[in-house]
Amino acid sequence: MRAALQGGFGPPGYGPPPYPPPGPPLQRTDQLAVIALVSSLLGLIGAVLNGVSGLFGACCVLCTVGTTVLGVLVLVPSLAGAVMGGMSIARINREPERLGGKMLAVAALVVGVLSSFAAIAEIVLPWFGLACMTAAQGLR
Repeated sequence: MRAALQGGFGPPGYGPPPYPPPGPPLQRTDQLAVIALVSSLLGLIGAVLNGVSGLFGACCVLCTVGTTVLGVLVLVPSLAGAVMGGMSIARINREPERLGGKMLAVAALVVGVLSSFAAIAEIVLPWFGLACMTAAQGLR
């Protein structure tokens, strides 16, 4: 009977148990780092595919022009990913308690720079091959 009067909340005179102390503020991944990594990966995929297609079509002027145009198109997301990765690293360093994802941003920067170099090579190198081929035909 006594338990029915108390209502099952413990002895009278005591309040509810205290709330636990608040934890550290939650970090969220910087969205710019994610966008930068996606952009850099798109540039890398484009650079690899353009490089493979350039190997098979390095024997004519049309293929050289096509590889150059695709190289310029691949360069855009590669450079954008590298720039956004650098911006994201700066943002995360300014607000480390609020933003996370620094390794994503570093990966985006590295992949963006590497795919940018690959895209620049795909823009320039086919013209050297075409010049060598033209010179070799002129010597015959």
